[in-house]
Amino acid sequence: MSKVFILIYDLGILSLALWLYRSINPWFVFTAAGIFLIPFLRRIGICKELDEREKYYDRFSSNIALVTVFLLTMLIIALGSKLEHDLYFAFIVVPLVAKASFYAGFTYSKKTVITYVGRVMSLIYLGFVLLSHGISLTSLIEAIPGIVFLVITELARKWRLAGIGYLAFAVLISYVYIPNLTNSSLLITYVILLLPMIILTIRAFQKEETGSE
Repeated sequence: MSKVFILIYDLGILSLALWLYRSINPWFVFTAAGIFLIPFLRRIGICKELDEREKYYDRFSSNIALVTVFLLTMLIIALGSKLEHDLYFAFIVVPLVAKASFYAGFTYSKKTVITYVGRVMSLIYLGFVLLSHGISLTSLIEAIPGIVFLVITELARKWRLAGIGYLAFAVLISYVYIPNLTNSSLLITYVILLLPMIILTIRAFQKEETGSE
């Protein structure tokens, strides 16, 4: 089964669960359990089994998800946050997004990950800026981070040291978001922004291709 399909499916299920949870009824949080459907179908032989390399990264991404839970817990304790109703959902979404992101991010080749993830993030950001302010001086100013990120992406496809740029963006995002992580929505947004930065940074610094198309 296509890794792209699996990633889209996982993110789609999580997005649907979040929307149903917030808009209709908290019990719809169980919709997020749908993310385990494909692994279950794989176990009973309906879906194609992973090869050895994919199994390795599946285990690796599972460990990342576990570490993410510990880090999230320690962060919430350090910030003195109260476990409000919405914050519990973060404990479901964040590790699952981490697993899906790291699995996809490492089973594809370095160049593919950097090219698609970097360009897509840049274009999404620039699109939002354009939709928000139209063609104006404000748009031009606010578009600078997106343009810089796109330049870093193009450089990172050829030069490993360009990964420093991704690391700088990760630090900047953390500086902006961490003081406000008591808000569960901001917490989830922070994770969704940070995870690609971490993956891009790691892949950019890698010397050899370790993924497959």
